[in-house]
Amino acid sequence: MLEDGERAVLRRGEVLIDTVDARIGVAVVGKDSLVFLQVQTDTTPQHMGTVVSYESFPTDFFLWSPTTRRKLSDLLPYFDSNLSSPAITSDSTILYWGVAQRDTTYAVYAMRYDFRSAHLDSVSLDRTDHIATDYRYYFGRPRVRGKEVLFDSVAVDATTWRVIRQPGPPTAKR
Repeated sequence: MLEDGERAVLRRGEVLIDTVDARIGVAVVGKDSLVFLQVQTDTTPQHMGTVVSYESFPTDFFLWSPTTRRKLSDLLPYFDSNLSSPAITSDSTILYWGVAQRDTTYAVYAMRYDFRSAHLDSVSLDRTDHIATDYRYYFGRPRVRGKEVLFDSVAVDATTWRVIRQPGPPTAKR
């Protein structure tokens, strides 16, 4: 899927780390680690009139440190670079939608991982989706609001990591 966006080159001193999606940004987690969405550029030139350009596309989220580089999908359970819509807080915690494939559907979870303590929390959102898209923004980014973390219309208590509010089934009008 092609996406519009801004790209940036990420460096540490003179060393090239990667090309990243500037709209998503680069998050510092811990003392010397970064999380970013990698962007790759196609090697086939696109001829637009007299201008030659190259298409770029986002690939995977990575955790980078001076000694390692890992895909978040290899590190975090149920993390999918196309669907998890991660948000990283100022205390180096990643909030994301966990998506676990179950035959033809996906079970959906609210996930929280603290990079500093390596502590993981998860709670089922009692939701099964037939996800038939590669649209990166299918799920909204989780948002912190006071002592709650909002996963779209579902509220999770930030202390206990339990669902405290979610929409119920529609009621019949009289």
